[in-house]
Amino acid sequence: MESSIHKRKPLSPEQQIRERDAYICQQCGAINSRHVHHINYDKKDCRPLNLITLCHACNNKVNKDRGAWTWRFVMAKG
Repeated sequence: MESSIHKRKPLSPEQQIRERDAYICQQCGAINSRHVHHINYDKKDCRPLNLITLCHACNNKVNKDRGAWTWRFVMAKG
């Protein structure tokens, strides 16, 4: 009898961030959050330290005053 080995498909970078953050919005704490936000707004910069999970409402907020939000997120990470 052959044994079958089930290989898990590698997670996308976005999925890794959602799981790291436990699907919790890093701004307001909402559960089941799905948006992955680039802190420095550079879509090519997908380093884990530049990515956070946000809920839909917070994702909309952070796209209005980018400079202030970038500063806020950087300071929060210490």
